[in-house]
Amino acid sequence: MTQTRQTVFDIRIISGVILSTIVICLCSFMLFANNSNLGIVTAQFIDSGSMLSNYVDMVRTGDFNQSKQYHTSIYGWPGNNIIIWSMWAVGAHTIETQALIARSASFIFSILTILALSCLFYFNRASKVLSVVGLLLLVAWPPFVTFAYQIHPEAFGLFFGTTSLIAATYFVRHDQRSFWLYSSWGLAVLAFLSKQPFLIYLIPPVIIGFNSLLKSQRKLFFFIKTSIAFITIGALMVFISDPYIFLEFPIFWEKQVAIHTHHLSISNSLTTSLSSWANIIVFDDPWFLVGLIFSVVAIYRSKNLVVVSAAWANLAFLAVLIVALKFFFLRSYLYPALPTVLLVVATSQSYILPAISRALTTVLVGLALVFITQSAVRSAGILMTDSQFSQTANVQAVKRLQEIQGHNLTLVYSNSLPIDATLYKKAYGNFTFSPQPALNEQLKTVQPDIIITDNAWPFSDVHGYEQAAQALKMEKFELKIAGANPNACEYQDTTLLKACIAVLSGESNKSENHTYYIFVTADYMEQVRKIVSLPINTN
Repeated sequence: MTQTRQTVFDIRIISGVILSTIVICLCSFMLFANNSNLGIVTAQFIDSGSMLSNYVDMVRTGDFNQSKQYHTSIYGWPGNNIIIWSMWAVGAHTIETQALIARSASFIFSILTILALSCLFYFNRASKVLSVVGLLLLVAWPPFVTFAYQIHPEAFGLFFGTTSLIAATYFVRHDQRSFWLYSSWGLAVLAFLSKQPFLIYLIPPVIIGFNSLLKSQRKLFFFIKTSIAFITIGALMVFISDPYIFLEFPIFWEKQVAIHTHHLSISNSLTTSLSSWANIIVFDDPWFLVGLIFSVVAIYRSKNLVVVSAAWANLAFLAVLIVALKFFFLRSYLYPALPTVLLVVATSQSYILPAISRALTTVLVGLALVFITQSAVRSAGILMTDSQFSQTANVQAVKRLQEIQGHNLTLVYSNSLPIDATLYKKAYGNFTFSPQPALNEQLKTVQPDIIITDNAWPFSDVHGYEQAAQALKMEKFELKIAGANPNACEYQDTTLLKACIAVLSGESNKSENHTYYIFVTADYMEQVRKIVSLPINTN
């Protein structure tokens, strides 16, 4: 009873509960924002909107085969199944309810991650000061806040990864029963299935299992038993997450090959990758750099096997960033390493000399509080910017563009635009197309009547579409629309602190002009001219 009472009233646990409550109070309103239109949800967050479209389609048809879809075939299977079955169980028929369920799942797992991380600190006897600071860093970091209300697999991966470390801790420090090692492995597999970069959570149970093998008196028996258990549990987790991976493996594999081939086609050189990630790690998110330094020390000095394995996971994640994630250089890609980095740093007092540890703690807390304050301002600005998405030029442009419609019309549009595809014979979001040179050939096959691109959206290859449109003898028009800037304060960019402050103070420019390019065949030229010449109304 005394031990339980001490656990409940430990500052690390209390901090987790308080911060979870604060996040719920400050961010939960975003679960209800802009859910009335599927197109707007899709346009606001490109990937999460596409995943929501997949969920809605599967629930509507009753075909839960994720391998046939685009985004749900690539990653996120545990979270996908949780959301899909929740929608099915609730019987959600309106887009408001469906979007709310999908967002709520990410939000709930984000809150659970905060609580799980506080427990991880407690079970590993981490520094109370550094634990609280680590939790503050987590809840203030813009990608964590944004993914809490977006429909993304990261929240699920982070929760499963953190709980995997808790199970590993219980095995190492409290109870050597195989149940905890197998649980750690199963949860790590779920983290990996949530998104591939979470594969680093497979490392701790493997290291801990190998250490147990070395200590075992029946090494061959232990090896065979553990290997069979790991393979069986891994296969079971895959089947539970998405049985169609096994049932229709060729379709699943085809999708995997397609997306990884696409990523290879747009990947940069190792030199570029190294320099780009170094810039992000040193100047934008130094917490990861600090974690790497502490990881090297922990590997040599820590006697806590969970901390040592987490340190190896951090170094492995650096290799994953540089070698595998060469196509985009986004700070949100550091997301999987949050629990392992924070654990290694928060337990540093156990493997660094006391005098040095106290000095380092003082310096780390001071630097961390500066970073946390800046992050909190950015996160607040992002929340305000995202909540005002219905006032952006994107939504205003759609009201204009959807006056061009026809059941015989084939449309290709930028995925940043919430176009209602049901208005047309066929409609394609250009995010699904490959980059040059395949773009020309694919558009020839589609034979679009109209192509619409967003010049402000960085993933819209306007030049590539212009070349393809010229080959199809299409005319080009410009449409300028005034509206709020959807990227006024954006979670991937750390250079926008002033912009975020301007958003919070109400001084940001809410009537910026955005340019959309419309490429059209002769059959619809008159309709487009009427749309472009109409007076712009942003109300």
